[in-house]
Amino acid sequence: MKISCIIATYNGEHFIQDQLDSILNQTVQPDEVLIRDDCSSDNTVEFIQRFILKHSLSHWSLRINTTNMGHRENFTTLLQEATGDVIFLCDQDDVWFDHKVETLVDIMAHDASIALIASNVTPIYTSDSSVLVRKTHIKSTKKVSPLAFSSNWIRPSLPGCSYAIRKHLVDDYLKIWNKQDAHDAILWSVAYVQDSLAHYPESLMNFIRHDHNASDTGKNDPSYRIQSIQSDLDVMRRCIESLELDTKKVKAINKQINVYQQRLYILKNRHIIQQIINLKDLKYYAIPRFWLADFLYLIRS
Repeated sequence: MKISCIIATYNGEHFIQDQLDSILNQTVQPDEVLIRDDCSSDNTVEFIQRFILKHSLSHWSLRINTTNMGHRENFTTLLQEATGDVIFLCDQDDVWFDHKVETLVDIMAHDASIALIASNVTPIYTSDSSVLVRKTHIKSTKKVSPLAFSSNWIRPSLPGCSYAIRKHLVDDYLKIWNKQDAHDAILWSVAYVQDSLAHYPESLMNFIRHDHNASDTGKNDPSYRIQSIQSDLDVMRRCIESLELDTKKVKAINKQINVYQQRLYILKNRHIIQQIINLKDLKYYAIPRFWLADFLYLIRS
């Protein structure tokens, strides 16, 4: 089973050494490590070049984009370029535990039904202003848990840097992904809706949070919330149109589409009473707390 590791970099010279060292220290080594730098203005490129040369890493490659793509398109390009049967997504600023690759590859080698497996992660906050994250773990008592389809298929519960995916998942990913979409969210949704998503309950990496992480901003802006709901609606529709799904799933997603359209209407027209009525459809929200967040936006606006 050929293993690929893909890394999208941008101005990461202060963080990337620990990440690269942790890949080099894996008990099972990737057969290829593909790095794409997105026009860094610091010394990221030079550091990576020296690292590859120092350790004689002939199976590692570095390419430099001619224009800045943004991390979403950069990762999508890497997904297309990777040739491994299994692909690990890697950020530039985390630290993998030494057995991460070995653990997830072994699981996938013994279960062909898994197209994406995600592990828990350990968040490490480097400053008081680091962005807090909720997507760090899923509670489970099982060693490996297949995730049964539910309304939260549209929102990832774990970050993309915790994923290992099969190459064939990329084909369906490309049917759904648009440039405004987070690459890890689409991979999660496609695997989830196809019943090929699994969870490993132990942490396999330190998930480093600092002031320069590539995270979405504007989450306290009401317009951001409306845009986020619209984005979820677009992904739902694209999945129905482009993927081969059974009738039961199509029916469930169409119901979720109706509920999300109602959410948009309520927020745009500030219907607090209708928001309260919408509690009856709470099970169709990707995350139940989204109902409360919508309500708070309404009473504060």
